[in-house]
Amino acid sequence: MPDANPDFLFALMRDGLITCGSAASYHGLWIRSAPDRRHLATRHARAQGCVSHRKLLFPPHHELPLVSVEDALIHALGCMDAPQAVSMVESAARAGRVKRETLWTALDSRSDARARKVLAQVIFDTDRQAQSQPEVEARLLFLAQGWEVETQVWLPGVGTVDFRIERVLPVEIDGFSTTVTGSRSPRTATA
Repeated sequence: MPDANPDFLFALMRDGLITCGSAASYHGLWIRSAPDRRHLATRHARAQGCVSHRKLLFPPHHELPLVSVEDALIHALGCMDAPQAVSMVESAARAGRVKRETLWTALDSRSDARARKVLAQVIFDTDRQAQSQPEVEARLLFLAQGWEVETQVWLPGVGTVDFRIERVLPVEIDGFSTTVTGSRSPRTATA
């Protein structure tokens, strides 16, 4: 059909399933930008014009040429840059779609060392999780600077802020303020 989804068509023509960062938007996961090349999971080595992933551990989508959320995350953890992969996993965890134990158990081979290192950066504690993709990237940036970072901190007279750096500096990335009437209005980023 002329209006067929180009990603699905691409996957079907190569006997593959959309995965990794290419599957993020289909699963409703946070991602800054889709990969330049499509990522497919295949059980063969014939797929061309894409990044190919071979490890499939969970049943795929029941109708679409799309891997499970778990397989998409496993592939992203081993393939994508850490901020993108952590964002995807944290958004899935926040929505209750994946557990750390499931991913950790699946990443059991020596070749999964990088993926386990990236997975260790994900916050699964719902009280401390990021509320958006930019918050994940900011947290990883702050940590890379060697700063002590607290997440989702309650400050008297202010409310909950995204971060407190070095127990001193509150940082709000993309939040909302609540007025007396209860309506929400965008706040500007602070640092």
